[in-house]
Amino acid sequence: MKIFGHGVQFVENRLGKLLALISGYTYYRDKQYATTHVWRCTKGNTCKARFTLTNDMHLVRAMFAHSHQPANYPCGKRLAIVHGYTFYCHKRNSKSQIWSCTNGGRCRARLIMSNDALFVNHALTEHNHPPPHFVIDNGFYMKI
Repeated sequence: MKIFGHGVQFVENRLGKLLALISGYTYYRDKQYATTHVWRCTKGNTCKARFTLTNDMHLVRAMFAHSHQPANYPCGKRLAIVHGYTFYCHKRNSKSQIWSCTNGGRCRARLIMSNDALFVNHALTEHNHPPPHFVIDNGFYMKI
C-alpha cells in the first residue's frame, strides 16, 4: 500500500500489537471508529505525526511531520542475521572477525568468520533468549 508515495508495511511488535511502518517511523492504532481508524506515531505525545485510514485502507487525512528522527535511524553498521537472530562485528584481527549476538553480555552466541566474510570458521548458535522482532525496510534493519 502507498500513502503519498511512501510504502506502508504492517508488522507486529514483540507484544503482538499491530504497527504501521512508513519511511522508518512506526505508528500504533490509537482509535478505531465504525468506518475509520487513527494511527499515531509511537514516539507519543512529543510527536504529532498521525494519519487516518478508512476500513478499506483509503487515506482520509495525514500529518507526517515528525519532531524526531526515526526510532531506528540507520547508523550504517553492518549486522549478520542467522536463523532470525542478529549479530554485530565485536572484534577483528588480521585473520578473522568475531560476531557477537546483539542481545548483549549474557548470550554466548558467536560467529567466527574469515576477514572477507565469505566463510564461517566456527559458529556457536545457541541463544538463551527469543530472537528479536524486526523488519528490513529498504535494506535497513529496524527493530520493532
